[in-house]
Amino acid sequence: MNPAQASPFTFDVADGWCFGWFHPPAQPGRDLAIVMCPPIGYEAICSHPTYVQLARHFSAAGFPVLRSDHPATGDSSANDSRPARVEAWLAGIEAAVAQARECSGATHVALFGLRLGATLAVEAAARLGGVDSLLLWAPCAGGKAFAREMRASGTELEDGTLLAFGQPFTAETLRGLQALAATRPARRAAGRPAAIVR
Repeated sequence: MNPAQASPFTFDVADGWCFGWFHPPAQPGRDLAIVMCPPIGYEAICSHPTYVQLARHFSAAGFPVLRSDHPATGDSSANDSRPARVEAWLAGIEAAVAQARECSGATHVALFGLRLGATLAVEAAARLGGVDSLLLWAPCAGGKAFAREMRASGTELEDGTLLAFGQPFTAETLRGLQALAATRPARRAAGRPAAIVR
């Protein structure tokens, strides 16, 4: 594997900025940029090394890759107590798609997501009017299922905030998750059937 050197950068979103890395293709020629959509909370921490390695492998295979932290996660700005977190995560993916096109010059885009990141990828793709490809790794069927899993392992505070594996989900965020349904997007999310890895 001989990936090209990745470049760190930030890009603006509605309530601040997202931190990301652009991995240029080791060999130019593929007109398909891959945008990586990480999961949320503890799952994002656990999967981070894998995401870095995957980005390097995709880059070595000739794909331009953009990986970034959702708003209020990782090294991006904002914090978990701000309202409309789910909308901000979706807007962050949409902005990442635009950045991937700008950085790479590619006209085609694929979204890669793990767990809730995969669920968010489906919704963001639908809002964008569809992307070329979706690769979904162990996707949550919807935000409701994800919230149920977090409640089974977390602690609910007096103000309705759920604390799960160190990640706070406000009552408003939990309500926002209810609307996510990867199995029933409002519009067609991809030009070809999604590749799902369980």
